[in-house]
Amino acid sequence: MVYNSQYPLTSNGVSLDHISSITGVTRLLSTHSKVKARVYGDIGSEVPSGFIVSVLGNEDSKFETKYPNTIHQGVDDIQNISFDRLPSSGTFKLNYNGQDTISMDHESSNTDIQNNLNTLNGLSEVIVTGNFVSGFVVSFIGTDGQKPHKLLTVSENAFLEGINSVEINITKKDQGEPPFVDMEMIAQETGPIHANTNTLTEIETPVSGIDSATNIEDARLGRNIESDSELKIRRLELLQRRGTATIEGIRNMVLSVQDVIQAIIVENSTFHIDEGGRPPKSFEIFVVGGSDQEIANSIFMSKPAGIETVGDISMSVIDSQGAIHTIKFSRVLEKDIFIEVRIKGNSDPSEGNIYPSNGDYLVEESLLSFLRGFKIGQDIIVNLMYSPINTVPGITGVDILMGLSPNPISSDNIAISGSEIARFDSSRIEVVS
Repeated sequence: MVYNSQYPLTSNGVSLDHISSITGVTRLLSTHSKVKARVYGDIGSEVPSGFIVSVLGNEDSKFETKYPNTIHQGVDDIQNISFDRLPSSGTFKLNYNGQDTISMDHESSNTDIQNNLNTLNGLSEVIVTGNFVSGFVVSFIGTDGQKPHKLLTVSENAFLEGINSVEINITKKDQGEPPFVDMEMIAQETGPIHANTNTLTEIETPVSGIDSATNIEDARLGRNIESDSELKIRRLELLQRRGTATIEGIRNMVLSVQDVIQAIIVENSTFHIDEGGRPPKSFEIFVVGGSDQEIANSIFMSKPAGIETVGDISMSVIDSQGAIHTIKFSRVLEKDIFIEVRIKGNSDPSEGNIYPSNGDYLVEESLLSFLRGFKIGQDIIVNLMYSPINTVPGITGVDILMGLSPNPISSDNIAISGSEIARFDSSRIEVVS
């Protein structure tokens, strides 16, 4: 054991740490999962540091605040009513929570619509502005404000422009929210601690003035401490790519920055401005995660002298002689992907495996596990998604719709450029069986 501890490929534990440090390679430490939480309560109430919330049914998934914050005013629900053409005759009705307004004609004013809505149960202080040309804006304020409202619907539409029918569209401008504050919460334990959207709801440390909490996106997963085998492989890769200011050397230096998830480099080695607008003899690095300053420091320590860096973010780095250098890089554009999975499940035991009662959840989890591995610039190929979904038993049919906005209608692949990355979240995946 003493003999083997002197060599990188045969040493383990602390001995491996010491051997690796000779070539400037240190073991990656474990990191905490992080999540964006929304805490509701009374305006002005303080959410203290050390406020703990957990995932229902999972005592290991506990997240806490590191810094205090104060609950601020909520958001009024605002909805837009638009018309694809100006009606010249006919009537229409609006429906709120199962209740219809009286019929309103094409000459109704914003005040008419406002008064009719306020006669419905549960409404009293709705404000309506606008007209049939620009559309109407419905604002739920006062006693109706600072809380979510269901989207108004059209229960009757007999509007015409001449002989042509008029289409009415109702959309949400702002989702109503009670008084709240958004805070970053960090898992108490290191490693990949999961908390899917809206599952972080159990308050472990009750505080006066705080009513509830949830997470508005999936947790960004941490990592376990780098194992001996992982460290050995990474050390060899770094030694092969390091030593000179190569593209791979720069990229690996950036990847070693804490919380950096992915990075790619685009190099312009020509004497002309390239198609991305990069000047001759320059490079641009696109990064996901990490601190801006630490990323800039790592680029400066590894880039060739006299070679220009390019990017949307500009940071100053001071060298050992006290000179200031400007280092540039870019953040990868994250594209939110919306997915709808329609499942046909078997419920007849005589025909094979039965689709489980929690099958929709299992489909979502298997799909998320697969999608979390997507890289910068990786296109989203629909056919690749069938394999993880079909690991759930009892599935007899699958249809997948994808898009860049809610309620996708297409099953086409989605192209991702070299400076973009697809972003997936359980809140944007709907499974219907």
